[in-house]
Amino acid sequence: MTSIRRAAFLSLAQRYVAFVIQLATSIVLARLLSPSETGVFSLAAAIVSIAQLLRDFGIGEYVVQEKDMSRERLRSVLGVSLAIAWAIAAALFASAGYIADYYHEAGVRTVVHILALNFVLLPIGTTTFAVLTKELAFKEIFYVQTSSTLIGAAAAILLAFQGHSYLSLAWSSVFSSVTTVLVLAIVRPAETFMLPRFSGLREIGIFGGTVTLGRFLDQLCRRAPDMFIAQGLGFHAVGINSKATSLLDTFQDFFVSGISRVATPAFAQTRHANGDSVESYIKAIRTLAIFPFVFFLLLALLAEPLVLALFGKAWLEAVPLLRIGAIGGIMAAPYFLGPPLLTAHGHVKDILKIQVIGGIVFLGALYFAASHSLVAVAATGVAGSLVRIAMIHGALHRNFGMRIGQLFSACRTNVLIAVLTGLLTAPVLLVYNGTVVSALAALLAAAAASIFALTLGIFALDHPLAAEVRIFWRNRVRFS
Repeated sequence: MTSIRRAAFLSLAQRYVAFVIQLATSIVLARLLSPSETGVFSLAAAIVSIAQLLRDFGIGEYVVQEKDMSRERLRSVLGVSLAIAWAIAAALFASAGYIADYYHEAGVRTVVHILALNFVLLPIGTTTFAVLTKELAFKEIFYVQTSSTLIGAAAAILLAFQGHSYLSLAWSSVFSSVTTVLVLAIVRPAETFMLPRFSGLREIGIFGGTVTLGRFLDQLCRRAPDMFIAQGLGFHAVGINSKATSLLDTFQDFFVSGISRVATPAFAQTRHANGDSVESYIKAIRTLAIFPFVFFLLLALLAEPLVLALFGKAWLEAVPLLRIGAIGGIMAAPYFLGPPLLTAHGHVKDILKIQVIGGIVFLGALYFAASHSLVAVAATGVAGSLVRIAMIHGALHRNFGMRIGQLFSACRTNVLIAVLTGLLTAPVLLVYNGTVVSALAALLAAAAASIFALTLGIFALDHPLAAEVRIFWRNRVRFS
């Protein structure tokens, strides 16, 4: 438990450190690069990001969930990673000119050529990174990713200051990749230093192909609303929806992703030790579900002052979209660790089935909703979440015998604390009267009220986090 607790802390810490570094870098670069310069890089990066889905190929998940990861099998994993990544690099080099000609921008070709170097470099450390994740070695991962982010940020600012325009962003990505490979070489476990093998690839290919297809469908569902909305409601509506989506995705990007990186190997360890997977999942939900419940409840409650303070009055149309989307987030709270549990047990076909069926239903409904209103689009998103939730529960019940009553029981205390937080936070809206100043005041007051309510609820209702706080405090006193 100690290693998992420490791994979760380090994983989340890395996410937030990276966020601060990237935010500071973007503020500086906004003063060194023009929108058009940034646009050239963004276009090339968007194209390369599609290839990135193929490069990953589920290698990390395969290593984490595999119980018998022999040296020979690890060599095969390295062989698959190198073969796919280097083939993609060659394809990007060959197609860069055609892409540049299509967009009538020669700079795109140069940027694609530079970004393709990442596909040559990164697979060298793929197996090392996967083994570190499997072993919950998040201290080493923290060093790798934080140093990579810092070097990349420093390179981008320095090169942009010297007048290298959009190439500064491209080369910073390469500097970041080089740093990743070098630091991984320093911290790597001894067994990950090996030559690749190009046999025994069928099992890896089936697993990786299933994961990759699922990720592609997931990305398609995330990008499709902008395409459909642009056609049906115009680009103004696209902008409004993107602002709402960015806030709703904050929880996924800076909490769920950090926890999932730890949850998958932790669940895999329980599986390999023949432990009780249902008990492990219920314990995790009892401890962690408080965060989505509170986050989305407060997001719904404070949507208007939050949008006004962050973006201004021009974006207030996003408020009802946020409130509708928050409903979906609250409903999904008991299941946000479902995919990591399924992945840890190798049930990637179940995840693919969820993504395919859920994606088809969502895209079909979205196509019609996008011609009516943004509210209809947001409601479609919630309906799609319900379908996905039902299918995740079905997979958990089928594979582990998990019952809905167990999940409701695990979430009871979390819901009570979330309601208490909402009740104590709601009165701060009395200071909000539709101005930026009052919006900021309301948010600051809400932050204070919610922290007080959370602390009160966690200790008064003996939430599992109370024990975690006591352990942290005892350790702090011991080493002070």
